[in-house]
Amino acid sequence: MYKILTFNEVNKEITSGSHKKLKNLLLGNGFSIAFNKSFSYKNLYKKAVQNDKKAVKNGNDKNEIFTKDIKKIFNKNGSDFEKVMEAMKASGSSDNQINKIRNVFVQTNTSVHPKDPYAIETTQYDSNYKFLSDYDNIYTTNYDLLLNWVITKKAVGSFSEGFKEDGDKRYLWHKENYNSKKKIFYLHGCLALFYEQKALIMKRFQDYENKKKFEHILEEMLKNAEFPLFVAEGSSNNKKNKIEKDDYLKNAYENFEKMSGSLVTYGFGFNENDNHIIDAILRSQVECVYIGLYDLNSIRKLEEKLLQDNNDNKTIKFYDASVKIW
Repeated sequence: MYKILTFNEVNKEITSGSHKKLKNLLLGNGFSIAFNKSFSYKNLYKKAVQNDKKAVKNGNDKNEIFTKDIKKIFNKNGSDFEKVMEAMKASGSSDNQINKIRNVFVQTNTSVHPKDPYAIETTQYDSNYKFLSDYDNIYTTNYDLLLNWVITKKAVGSFSEGFKEDGDKRYLWHKENYNSKKKIFYLHGCLALFYEQKALIMKRFQDYENKKKFEHILEEMLKNAEFPLFVAEGSSNNKKNKIEKDDYLKNAYENFEKMSGSLVTYGFGFNENDNHIIDAILRSQVECVYIGLYDLNSIRKLEEKLLQDNNDNKTIKFYDASVKIW
């Protein structure tokens, strides 16, 4: 039987004793849900269906996207957009149909997203940065800008995302641009990452002169067929294939699988479609993995996923993730 640690006990262990080495943090969707429950797949799906109905009613779209057949696929896959797109692909849906769901996924994420950095309260920034600041490397599978906004607000110069201003108010990525000991990697991309003439840039989404909000700026970009870099494939193999084809994603993943020291996970579900993340953890040099739990009944599932392939004999520990981080 595993002892369930408190988050304070985890912090004590990773900053003292044998694990006083590199401290790594892996964030999943639970990080965003902790800020606003609207980021859950269930709520995103509900919001997407509502928006689709409004668009058809207002005449913005002639045909509804969420037909009875599409809704059935969502119901079978727990409202998980990634699994739905994989199921659609397997059932022979056209690329056009799948891309519509992909666009809806991005648009719905932006519709529940804070409209600009000032929509987040100062106390929330302070609380979240206190949570993040203990770590040397932060890896995230989330697409939203919450992590980026916290770092931009509280930790400019302390953490590096690998993007550097080019003199034309563009922030370009290069793997040599990580100019801080503390680094951030977007393992599955991000709504702020776009390619311009083969160069990967990070959009700041702050058009104060025209008073445009994040949602409206991104909306305009999507209409102009400018699509952000993010990995939303439904299977782990397909996600890994997309990662291998992109320099930024490949660099982030390789850094992740080479990490050492300790790893704390928060809000990461260890689902089957993220097996490439689990495999990288097991291949890495981390000595101890601390897994945040919301549901204590999930321990057995995690044991099966992690312990059976734990040939390196990494120490696996669990902690109560019901800690206030915002």
